[in-house]
Amino acid sequence: MFDSCSFAKGYAIIILSIVAIIILTVIVKDIKNKKIKDDVRRNGIHALAEIINVESYAGKISQYTNIKLYYRYKTEQGRDILNEGTVVIFTSDLKKYSPGESFPIIYSKNNPELVIIEIENASLKDK
Repeated sequence: MFDSCSFAKGYAIIILSIVAIIILTVIVKDIKNKKIKDDVRRNGIHALAEIINVESYAGKISQYTNIKLYYRYKTEQGRDILNEGTVVIFTSDLKKYSPGESFPIIYSKNNPELVIIEIENASLKDK
């Protein structure tokens, strides 16, 4: 009736289908995120955010440090918003990102919690 070969083929097809669905989901999510980011860049509002707290995650002997910024900014309507985000900076620049310092952001007009942190990824540029 059923041989082990067709049974294995059935499992292989199911596994490949699941992998394909996962890959497609990731691609669709990336496309949506890019569209949202592009819209915020085009139609967003530029502002300065004030750093409230910083957590740093330095790697082993690395010129780069991942930092998590906890920050606040004021919208055009005067609303104070608290937010957080992660960026990669040069380890030598860590002092620039301490509480009380500010940095540029762009936030969405329609959803002010949606923010692009305007700090260039240090690992993508030469110092």
